[in-house]
Amino acid sequence: MEEEQPIKVLIEKLLSDYRLDAGLRERRVRDNWNRIVGDMIARNTRSVVIQDRKLLISVNSNVLRSELSFHKKVIQQKVNDFLGEPLITETLIK
Repeated sequence: MEEEQPIKVLIEKLLSDYRLDAGLRERRVRDNWNRIVGDMIARNTRSVVIQDRKLLISVNSNVLRSELSFHKKVIQQKVNDFLGEPLITETLIK
């Protein structure tokens, strides 16, 4: 007989089995981008995409792009902390 599990665990397993969890993680990051990076960066971000463990950030300003390039690891760590797992291994800013 199978052991009973909380519904949260079962839903997470189901999402993982059907490979839907990556899209949900990306959605959570986009929905909380302001909390993760702050208001100024969030206002000047065109898009945030997670693809193949890479965080792809598109910004409105060349100056901001240059500044963020020095803080890639910090942003990566903030996103991973938010997700509660080391999902992001690389950050690209364009």
